[in-house]
Amino acid sequence: MIKIYRSQFFMAFLIAVQFLTRLPVNFTTRPADKLLGLSVLFYPLIGLIIGLCLYLTFLFCQLVFHGHPGVNASIILGVWVFITGALHLDGLADTADGFLSGQQQRDKIMAIMKDSRSGVMGVVSIVIILLSKFALLMSLISVAPEALLIAPFFARLMGLLLISSTDYVQSQGIAAVLHQNFPNARLIMTELGILLGLCLIAFPIMTLAGLLVFFFFQRTMQHKIQGYTGDTAGAMIEISETMALAALLAGVL
Repeated sequence: MIKIYRSQFFMAFLIAVQFLTRLPVNFTTRPADKLLGLSVLFYPLIGLIIGLCLYLTFLFCQLVFHGHPGVNASIILGVWVFITGALHLDGLADTADGFLSGQQQRDKIMAIMKDSRSGVMGVVSIVIILLSKFALLMSLISVAPEALLIAPFFARLMGLLLISSTDYVQSQGIAAVLHQNFPNARLIMTELGILLGLCLIAFPIMTLAGLLVFFFFQRTMQHKIQGYTGDTAGAMIEISETMALAALLAGVL
């Protein structure tokens, strides 16, 4: 029984890797819905793995380009976008198009978000977030390169908090399957409590700022569409990453 239990957790981990990154993990058949739901527990760990890839990229840039901040930041940012497949950037663009379109009716907002074409607000949101990350990376990597590990981890912790505490508003899609097959609520709350507690002790400014951003954005989602979608979860992760970098920079200046 224990062997099966461990195997399920390992499969759920691989599902999370495949869903959130471009790392070479592929399944020949669709995983069981229960394992898809269990995979959400590993989202913060996937953030840490992404952060490790970014930190290794930083070390490589230090060796090759001798610490040039602009070059290092651009390469790290490029790897950051590539390793995630721009998944969350796409969600950010769709969310910006829907929420900032001026529409007040939920159905119209949802229709705009489902449109595969990006509008002006979507493009602008991507430009702003990437420019912000680039500027923050230029300032951070020379004084606090560990931020490359912390920001992706914390952002996906906020993503886990969102999907475990907010209603999902669609009846279909991968996110719907995840939401319908969550593991035991006590298990999720224990993980969130431990990880948020550790973040609060180690990085109080970042954690408090992140929670303020979380509650504001969650409130906005509830007002606009009465819950969250995969796109808004992606937007939350992008915003949380940028906020974490900014808060960590504020903490070292």
